[in-house]
Amino acid sequence: MDLATLARSASPDPAAVARHLDSLTHEARVFQTRALDRALFSPLFAAAASGAPVSLDDLVPPTAAPLAVRAFDGTNNLPAFRAFGKPMYRDRQGRVCGRNEQTWEGLTGPGYFSVRAHGGREVLFDYTELPTETPVGWPAVTSNARGLSYFVFREMTDVVRRLARDVVIGRAQRGGKELPQYFVLVRRP
Repeated sequence: MDLATLARSASPDPAAVARHLDSLTHEARVFQTRALDRALFSPLFAAAASGAPVSLDDLVPPTAAPLAVRAFDGTNNLPAFRAFGKPMYRDRQGRVCGRNEQTWEGLTGPGYFSVRAHGGREVLFDYTELPTETPVGWPAVTSNARGLSYFVFREMTDVVRRLARDVVIGRAQRGGKELPQYFVLVRRP
């Protein structure tokens, strides 16, 4: 059994998906999420709506030192440039923030975002609310509404749900309108 097989079922069982992913090593989780067919992200996202809730503390524990980075390996359902990273941290006020690490970062900018609770079971990555401080060595915080960032991150939010203990799935929205763009993040150990 693999993640793709579970996702192909008529109605993926969120508990079975979580058990499967939790049983894998980090490397196997990344491999199976990166091997997902682009069409399988949507049913997994829908199934995650009835799975376990996700919180800010699941992404970056409240005990993490300020500006200490938690890294996530990501995969999206776009036609190209599918692999990326989303490192996150807590700022000195305890707010969870992060950015995108991708091939085209030099053109589109780092795509900074803040994270907040959303609907009690989800979190929202909000690209309209930028961090005020970042870890040492990170790129400067720049507006997501200018330059080429405008076409990628402008008015963007991602609704994020839990798939497993160390795995979340998200769906992009622009200006509150759902887009057919999904991603999976696997937290590094």
